[in-house]
Amino acid sequence: MIFSEICTVYNINLFANMLRYSLTICLLIINYLLISAQGKKVLMDFLKNENLRHAAVGFKAMNLKTGETVATFNENMALTPASNMKLITTASALNIYGKDFRYKTTVMIDAPVSDSVLNGNLYVIGAGDPTLGSEFTGEKDREDFLIGWLASIKKNGINRISGNVTVVDSLFGYDGISNKWLVEDIGTDYAQGVYGICVFDNIFTVTLPNGVTEKHSLADPGMFLADYLMNFLKDNGLEINGNATTYRLETMKSLMSGTVFNLPENLKEIGATYSPALSEIVREINVHSNNSYAEHIYRKLLLDSVNVKELWQANGLDSTALIIYDGCGLSPQNAVSAEYLTALLTYMYRHGGGRDGEFYRSLPVAGEEGTVATFLKNTKLAGKVHLKSGSMSGVQCFSGYVETNGGHYAFSLLINNFAGKRKDLIKAIERFLVALFP
Repeated sequence: MIFSEICTVYNINLFANMLRYSLTICLLIINYLLISAQGKKVLMDFLKNENLRHAAVGFKAMNLKTGETVATFNENMALTPASNMKLITTASALNIYGKDFRYKTTVMIDAPVSDSVLNGNLYVIGAGDPTLGSEFTGEKDREDFLIGWLASIKKNGINRISGNVTVVDSLFGYDGISNKWLVEDIGTDYAQGVYGICVFDNIFTVTLPNGVTEKHSLADPGMFLADYLMNFLKDNGLEINGNATTYRLETMKSLMSGTVFNLPENLKEIGATYSPALSEIVREINVHSNNSYAEHIYRKLLLDSVNVKELWQANGLDSTALIIYDGCGLSPQNAVSAEYLTALLTYMYRHGGGRDGEFYRSLPVAGEEGTVATFLKNTKLAGKVHLKSGSMSGVQCFSGYVETNGGHYAFSLLINNFAGKRKDLIKAIERFLVALFP
């Protein structure tokens, strides 16, 4: 073959390759435009809903495989997310501590044991673990941690304590209630205070004369545990000569007497209770929207000098879109954008193990479990959407992942100040998502 013929063949092949490449690019562009047009129409139809006439709405949906935007509206508007704030809290905790992290609550003594007598005091050092005696851990006996402490005390040969039973509850200080929470929420069984000690979910039950039971949050969980533990130990054969007390109470006494209360330097650990793994705690938070668990995690992040906004800014998220006053979402002054939450979901999917990651698996399945057990039920998306709901007065939000027909998406829908009945709006949201993700 002569040189001119070789050049001709080469040019023909080059032209064919360029043509195929151009056609591929054109098809991708056409497909994207079709998807975008369809998504935009479905979104615009949804926004015409009467419930949204005066509402503020932020939305974004993105294809996780291609990075293309499916539909978007006011994606940069910062809106109140309610419990969608828990997505940020749990993602931050997994990022910082890892899925295997466990809280450790320790039992300690400050004196030697002789002739079965502890010639000093017994201490419980709170670590901010929200799961001690929690009804959400799956333990059949909520006093299992107390049984463990009793076993540790007896293993060390202690039958009598000459001093006090002291619960050290100072880890997070004593401003356990966010000053941005609504007064109507404080003291309820979903807005417990957050302290160094949490026991039985910081909730007590009262039975009224008419037989109705009410649940309230513990005002002083440290003192409650000190009393409870002392009585538990006595009921199981231990003699205690001192009193039930707390770090806070002893500090107050010392201030009144002009002295200083400090923990002894020679404390010896004789027992400990470990929480479930963080992956299990995070799942409880996201499936059942557990405010106490979420707020305890957030307080630990703050204690460890983790700036949540800076954390995610360093990971590529524009944190100017985030206003954060708590970790559970009870504060109506929290704010975040749909763009931010979609970016967070995308980051956790790509860097957190995808569908097999702890974050993805922590989100409840629509139509099957948790706070979204009825959402999208009996639709084609049932069982195909992992998402977190969020609601408070005038607020309805959903953010998560959709997997359908080979497509995989992240989305966030934030609605503030909607009108009408919540159930009617949720039905409209279901129709919207089903149409958007065919």
